[in-house]
Amino acid sequence: MYSETEDLVRDLAENAEGVCRAYLPAGRREGSYWIV
Repeated sequence: MYSETEDLVRDLAENAEGVCRAYLPAGRREGSYWIV
């Protein structure tokens, strides 16, 4: 189970902007932050 969690965390980290765009579409990227 631990490796599944690690995989999920790694996938989210690699695609953080995509996750933000999907769940917070009104936001925008400003530097390394997602502003909503």
